[in-house]
Amino acid sequence: FKFMLLGGSTGLGVRSVGGSTGLGVRSAVGSTGLGVRSVGGSTGFGVTSVGGSTGLGVTSVGGSTGLGVTSVGGSTGLGVTSVGGSTGLGSCLLLCPCEK
Repeated sequence: FKFMLLGGSTGLGVRSVGGSTGLGVRSAVGSTGLGVRSVGGSTGFGVTSVGGSTGLGVTSVGGSTGLGVTSVGGSTGLGVTSVGGSTGLGSCLLLCPCEK
């Protein structure tokens, strides 16, 4: 079933604002376990993290990714592109010396 919880936490809820979700789809200013998006928090395997960090996420803005594809203003471990940050084994690093 779907429900919303404000300022708390949900176990399997769809949305949590100001709290955390276990497997929720979205968490704002909190954290998700396997959530799709986390804003101002962190995701475990989330697709997008803004202002936080992702474990295996695809995109991280203003944070860092473990194996993410793109990191803007942060750093990636094995990322493909990093803008304004650093990559470990990335293909291209913008705003820094880049060897092709």
